[in-house]
Amino acid sequence: MGANTAKRINAMNIVSEDNAMKKPGANGFTLIELMITVVIVAILVGIAYPSYTRYVAETRRSGATIPLSQLAALQEKFWTECGRYTPNFNGAIVGCTGLGVGATAGSYTTLDGYYTITIPALLPGPTGVAGGGGYTLSAAPATGSSQLTADGDKCTTLTISNTGLKTATGTDGNLTNGGKCWKK
Repeated sequence: MGANTAKRINAMNIVSEDNAMKKPGANGFTLIELMITVVIVAILVGIAYPSYTRYVAETRRSGATIPLSQLAALQEKFWTECGRYTPNFNGAIVGCTGLGVGATAGSYTTLDGYYTITIPALLPGPTGVAGGGGYTLSAAPATGSSQLTADGDKCTTLTISNTGLKTATGTDGNLTNGGKCWKK
């Protein structure tokens, strides 16, 4: 036997020892490779999910800020027709058309069900007529809605007044300009 033949036999033995652990035709991933992949996916999900839930909560918040702004405009229209602001969303005052929001009185839940909007305060006017001096509209996450837990204590109550002042309470809120709760 020559030296080259011995090397070939040794190389064949090495190759055959490597293949001894595999079944014929078995190709795939090892358990370690799969575990590393699962860990990488878990890390990515751990980073992405909180950002996603924050984004969803902020997006749902527009479901409160838009109706508040619309109701403020309707209150101003009501003022021009009736000389005062209304304490009810249906504006049930003789000779006035109302806000046109429906037959609800002092509060209603937004169409998406995430916020409850109320008229918590009407200021008396110069002649003592309720609603003659101003109003405040507020929106808070509806009881039992997922927004209550998703937003946490960041933006607990959003308000707008007859002066156009937009405020919010919570860790992201601000009583002078609404903070992060009212998008600019």
